[in-house]
Amino acid sequence: MADDWQDHALSTRHMHNRNSRRDSKDKKKTAVFDVRKTFGDYEVKCTAYDRVLKSSIGSQDQDDLDEPQLELLRLTDDGQGILGQLKLPGAVVATVVLAASRKRLQIITDRLSGDVAGDQEDDEDEDGNSDDHDEEDDDDDDASLDRFDTFEKNSFRSPKFWLAWNGVVDSKARENAPPSSPVVTRKSSNAFSFKSSAYQEGLGYVVFTTNDCRRFKGTLSCRELGWKDVSLNGFKSTGRSENDRPVAWAGKDVDGDAGARGKGGVQMPGPEGRVDPTTRRVIFD
Repeated sequence: MADDWQDHALSTRHMHNRNSRRDSKDKKKTAVFDVRKTFGDYEVKCTAYDRVLKSSIGSQDQDDLDEPQLELLRLTDDGQGILGQLKLPGAVVATVVLAASRKRLQIITDRLSGDVAGDQEDDEDEDGNSDDHDEEDDDDDDASLDRFDTFEKNSFRSPKFWLAWNGVVDSKARENAPPSSPVVTRKSSNAFSFKSSAYQEGLGYVVFTTNDCRRFKGTLSCRELGWKDVSLNGFKSTGRSENDRPVAWAGKDVDGDAGARGKGGVQMPGPEGRVDPTTRRVIFD
């Protein structure tokens, strides 16, 4: 008789522990995506970028370059996208925008370029992206939370984002690049249009492998370098909260208030810039 209750107790405890482990794994799989997990610095690996460096600069000069990096800083003002910077020293330095859909990405980049059509504003209202908290004059904390909640409905098992970039392509890298593919040129011109000719632009996408956003895989296109959906990947080296560092799109401050942020000015270099030792900005000569 004693053996019966001992067997029952042991088997019951064993089943309980096994269920707990399963529940724990299930919770990890179904955890809601928090866009704030994307903020931080990512070390970037890109074979196409490595080839550009080999053809455009010497091996010793490569040692003097900073490591390639993707920095995701904060949400856009409307809470619909993520602002950041992509730095591929010796090739490309650019402001990037990530959004959960191609349509939303187009709206955001149009705004950053100062080209917002009325029908796009109407579409935004129809999509239900306007914030009821503004009308009800809720406190700032509620409004801030709502901005982050926007991304929850657009995230899946692996958070996926369309990417657009606008910045400067290094002149040496451009000279040594293969001729642009007509397909790349045609697709780029049809999909997105930017008014500034002094800055280049391109598209891509980023897929985070898990909701903790420690690693990502993606692609990048750059007509000037002959890149069409070249592969890149990265892992997070430093996580952080939202960062107010000023950035620019097509040479214009994204927030339109660079002076209020301090003497650092906008972060985007000009086409014939340099390395600023004070701000550690990567600016091409």
